[in-house]
Amino acid sequence: MLEYKIALLGPPRVGKSCISQLYTQSIFIDQYIPTIEDTYRKNIVLNDTKIIVEVIDTIGTNDCNLLNVYIKKCDGLIMVFSLVESSSFDCCKDILEYTLLSRPIPLLLVGNKCDLTSQLKLNSNDINTLCSQHNIEYIPISAKKNINVDKAFVNTRINETLIMD
Repeated sequence: MLEYKIALLGPPRVGKSCISQLYTQSIFIDQYIPTIEDTYRKNIVLNDTKIIVEVIDTIGTNDCNLLNVYIKKCDGLIMVFSLVESSSFDCCKDILEYTLLSRPIPLLLVGNKCDLTSQLKLNSNDINTLCSQHNIEYIPISAKKNINVDKAFVNTRINETLIMD
């Protein structure tokens, strides 16, 4: 059985823990509890291949020393920012640029809280420009409403790249 690790990176309070727990345990916790690091596992079948997905819910940081640990030990990364907090997108841009300089790794950009349409602070052009510049995929999601969460883990270049390797 294939096994691979995906880390969720991004600034604090963007929903990394909610996304991790919803995807692996089908639960949504509607309170903020700061994370140092948690690991969750889920068995999936993708293209008739059994896979164990290990999801690493990371501390919200852009500390290069910590980022190096995840970049080295993971098979793929999901960068998470909040669509209602523009500074989280700026932080993700910094993390993304550092990550891409470190080593080639399958990567997905995720904008959480897409259900809060009246509070959205980001222009889709900015997101699309960043994705085009770095040739990465973007998926808007909502952990609270369970919109596109599975898609972020299953229907991405992350999985396609790992299965083909």
